[in-house]
Amino acid sequence: MFEITSIEYTNNYVRVKINTGESIRFPYDIFKLYKLDRGKIIDHTEYQQLKDESNRFECNRKALDFLSIRSRSYREMENYLFKKGFSRDIIKGVLSKLDEKGYIDDLEFAKKFISYKMKRKVIGKNLLKKELFRKGISREIVKRAIRETGSDTIDSEEVYRIAKKKLEGLKNKKNRASKLFYFLNQRGFESEMIHNVIERLKKDGFDI
Repeated sequence: MFEITSIEYTNNYVRVKINTGESIRFPYDIFKLYKLDRGKIIDHTEYQQLKDESNRFECNRKALDFLSIRSRSYREMENYLFKKGFSRDIIKGVLSKLDEKGYIDDLEFAKKFISYKMKRKVIGKNLLKKELFRKGISREIVKRAIRETGSDTIDSEEVYRIAKKKLEGLKNKKNRASKLFYFLNQRGFESEMIHNVIERLKKDGFDI
């Protein structure tokens, strides 16, 4: 059996201390639901229910704090909260409610991620796919996000400019064509476009 020894009220939650020295927090609606008061005796079942409610509350707070920095994918949120020590069931319930409220949206996350990346430097869709897959975004959502942001179509002139600039840094080095292909491939451009750009550079008189 457990006894409530003190209750502290704050603007956002209620902190309840029990005779084991433990302190648990939850929102006011949960506090009122369980009709808690100083000196109340609670059995093990009710104690576990209160612990679960407290864990959900803490998990939700951590999730919102994590989201306040920047938008996150569902998988990022899941991994972060699991590392914080919350159970899979608690995490699933919290993320489900955040998803319903629109706080988590993998499609919008993917589109923002693509826009941010493309503003920094031009990269190909293969690299965008790779990085979004790593963040746990599904193939269907990645495909849709790339299409809706227009990043599935790369201007060949832009790739040519990037290749020409890189080639300048490869002067006096062996296997320039291979090194250039590798560089452009790592930037996510497709093989056919890379071959076409290299052939164009050769026709334009560049030493490759």
